[in-house]
Amino acid sequence: LIPDLPTLLDRTVVEQPELTAQDAQNKLFESIDGIFDRQEQPMIIILEDLHWADNESLALLNRLSKRASQIQLLILGSYRNDERADLPKQLEQFETITLNRLGEASIGELSEAMLGAAGREPRVLELLERETEGNVFFIIEVVRALAEEAGQLDRVGTVSLPDHIFADGITRVVERRLDRVAVADRPLLQVAAVFGRQIDPDVLHVIDPAENLDSWLTRCSDASVFDINEGKWRFAHDKLREGMLRSLAADERRNMHQRVAVALEMVSGGSAEQSSTLAYHFLRGERWSKAVEYLIKAGDNAARLYAMTDARSYYVQAIDTLAKLPETPVVARLRIDVTLKQVSITYTNTNPHTTLALLTDSEAIVRKLMADGEPDAADQLRLARVLYWTGRAYYYNNEFAKAGGYFQQVLGLAQASGDAELLALPAAVIGRALTNQGQYPKAEALLTQARAALEKVGHWPEYILTLSFLGGAISGRGRYAEGIAENQRGLALARKLNYPTGITGCLTVLCFIYATGNDGETMLKAASESIAIAEKAGDQLYLSFSHAFVALAYSLLGQHEAAQANILRSQDIARTFGTTLILGELFSAYDAQIAYNAGRYQDALAIAEKTVALGEKTNSNVAKGMAHCTWGQTLSALKQWDAADVHFAESASVVKVGDGLLLLARTQFAWGVSYAERGNPTAALELLHKAAAQYKLSEIGPEVARVEQVISGLTVK
Repeated sequence: LIPDLPTLLDRTVVEQPELTAQDAQNKLFESIDGIFDRQEQPMIIILEDLHWADNESLALLNRLSKRASQIQLLILGSYRNDERADLPKQLEQFETITLNRLGEASIGELSEAMLGAAGREPRVLELLERETEGNVFFIIEVVRALAEEAGQLDRVGTVSLPDHIFADGITRVVERRLDRVAVADRPLLQVAAVFGRQIDPDVLHVIDPAENLDSWLTRCSDASVFDINEGKWRFAHDKLREGMLRSLAADERRNMHQRVAVALEMVSGGSAEQSSTLAYHFLRGERWSKAVEYLIKAGDNAARLYAMTDARSYYVQAIDTLAKLPETPVVARLRIDVTLKQVSITYTNTNPHTTLALLTDSEAIVRKLMADGEPDAADQLRLARVLYWTGRAYYYNNEFAKAGGYFQQVLGLAQASGDAELLALPAAVIGRALTNQGQYPKAEALLTQARAALEKVGHWPEYILTLSFLGGAISGRGRYAEGIAENQRGLALARKLNYPTGITGCLTVLCFIYATGNDGETMLKAASESIAIAEKAGDQLYLSFSHAFVALAYSLLGQHEAAQANILRSQDIARTFGTTLILGELFSAYDAQIAYNAGRYQDALAIAEKTVALGEKTNSNVAKGMAHCTWGQTLSALKQWDAADVHFAESASVVKVGDGLLLLARTQFAWGVSYAERGNPTAALELLHKAAAQYKLSEIGPEVARVEQVISGLTVK
């Protein structure tokens, strides 16, 4: 090996006799034994990637392991069991410790160790978890690829991240693993990859009935391509499935999606539970009619489970896919029906003008269908539903007069057809509008009627909201505890059904009730819960409402900076819906109250004046009554007593019209305090006693105590 060894050593080196391979190995091993025998300290040998070790190396390790305890030697080795599953059998003296894939916390620690603070960025962690599934080698390769893309490690968290990463190192591992699968087993493996991560033997049997699936699954498992998770076969890592898909041309993949879709339909019978998977495969297989069928079915199933985000996605995809079909009356009717489904679950996160544009197109289409063909009862109902949701869109745009016009048309069509649901729905929405306006007797009558009808037809989403608003109308009339109980019936049902929009809807109306009772602490709890649910569900409408109630609650509790921050957040969200969002005048009234409570009197006067104008436009006794009361309080703080009396009187007059007894008590209390401050205890006591009497009837103990405390401090001269 080293011909110039004598020169290097400066002495004669005796030629060694030729050895056999076995003798050479023995002599090498003896030499290594001698090295370890001469050591006086305990030793540790660390060996990595033992899955690549040849037989001679393994023989040496076995030899050393038998002597390890005698020579104070610890040998640590690492290997990948998916590369060499039988290695423990070849190293019988070694104890095997299985290291599982890293969990979420460990991925975060490793990511931070490699990337610093950027490694804790949520989007970086989400990418690592999704793309590597905790495989340490894959984590390192993905981070290396990200660093190459970003230019350096510390910039990884600052640049846009890809949806998927197939780094060179991962590619080599995946290709090497897939190469273990026999050529004859690959066609079915490709189909399995198209189907998804989980292996469905029943579907594969329909596609290839001649294949012995048990043997095929075992062979793929022996190649470490499949494993078993929770009793079911799956690809051992999704990168293996992706690697298989990368080998397919576009037309091959499309044809396989078709085969998978047809087989799954046969196996499942087109069940609702499999509708989303069927929709996916028919869509990728470009079987457009079937894709539409199952997208609608998937949307309906998600809506039934109140998974509204998923339902929304399926309906939008269905409408987009319908555009790929030839335009026929059947397709046109189907587009209208899906649009109605979409609108019914997106009203809490969509600008009403966007909704109105969709419905205007739908109305034109259905009227044309009715004009071009024979009169069709189904088209009459289709038109009625389009008109109903058009009215709802105007309702959410705070245009109650226009909404009412559409609801009148709906009632006419519903009466002609005898459709009980369509008769109940407009009454429910009109009842809500009247509650918002402070027309409580009319609201209570309509909502009571709608409650019974909606319960009878089992329309639970609208039934829940009807209970909620009925509670608001009842409490507004002074029956505070009864109103809360009615609202909480709806809230309990919404929780039972796990209906996020129903929960947030009930909570926000409940906050309104607590506001009339001046209960800031309970309001804050309800509004904070509503924010958490609305954020998760994407319900921007109720998110805006909830922030406004949080603002009012903080204001009542004296936390004015938090109040201002939340009212601004509410207004920012509301602006995404346009300039005339429903209840804008109510939250403007709260904004005026928040400004007054914080001592920002000029702001309070300006906002109150604006609120009264908004209330006039929307016919809202609630907003006008509250704004005039705050206007009066602010003028009182500025010692402008006569002007204050004008606004207090107007507030009392307005809220009496709709039997707003709690709002009236609020005004009487504020007006009484104003008289007390200007030195007129007689007038003050008259108003304060009226307020106390109402709060006693309404059983609102804290407010009774608050009013009586003021009364006790007054002396009639």
